[in-house]
Amino acid sequence: MSTVDPRGYIYRDIGGYGGSRLHLGDSYTTNIYHGVASDPETKCLNLLASNYREDKDRNPDRVPGTCNWFLGHPKFLSWCKEMTRLLWVSADPGCGKSVLSKALVDEGLLNFESEGSSTCYFFFKDDDVDQRSGADALCAILHQLFTQKPTLIKHAMRDFKHQGENLRISFSILWGILKQAATDSEAGQIVCVLDALDECKLSARRALIKELGKFYSAQCDTNTRLKFLVTSRPYSDIERAFRVNIRDFSSISLKGEDESEKISNEINLVIED
Repeated sequence: MSTVDPRGYIYRDIGGYGGSRLHLGDSYTTNIYHGVASDPETKCLNLLASNYREDKDRNPDRVPGTCNWFLGHPKFLSWCKEMTRLLWVSADPGCGKSVLSKALVDEGLLNFESEGSSTCYFFFKDDDVDQRSGADALCAILHQLFTQKPTLIKHAMRDFKHQGENLRISFSILWGILKQAATDSEAGQIVCVLDALDECKLSARRALIKELGKFYSAQCDTNTRLKFLVTSRPYSDIERAFRVNIRDFSSISLKGEDESEKISNEINLVIED
């Protein structure tokens, strides 16, 4: 049974003592009364929940006419159409990378298929301990994926049973769950946006780039349609890490630094606005 609250949000009753319910289409699940949900899948989903939508919405909407330097770029258009699984977008501070990421999510610019496609995201931020962890990023992505495709949560249940609350902090296990869920016949295409990778703590950033590199290098595996778009500042250590882990580095790199004139014109639009 579904209900709608005064804000227009849709909830589905999921049973369990105390009237627990799942918030559909938003960034969290919650137990709205005093009880605790007894359903293991609901407990797992609650464990993965966070404020990722609010973190995204800390960034402003794009001004009309901006982000076009990226949306019309041949590498982005190629990544959209092909099975290439990774695109790293770098640009200098103040060029609107997070505004771009928000627009990609909010405006549905990554839904390449009319149906069956899922878009998940995480915005790193170095001033918030909960936005600096690779494990937290994967929790957010899995929560969004399981909210959009509820049947896929079955891929997390064995690890949830064994790990309990420790599942939330296990990067390697969470990464494995994401890869396994992506091979499910019901998964469809999954696009993950990871914004401001440079603001992820160093150890987590290295682990994430390493796994992204291994994932990209295994593109001969056609059982998954999982793709990543990653943004960051053009820091040398990040580029070096990608180069070490990805032989064909140029195929995944889109340098906003090379589009300075176009970006400068768009910054003027923002100033005028």
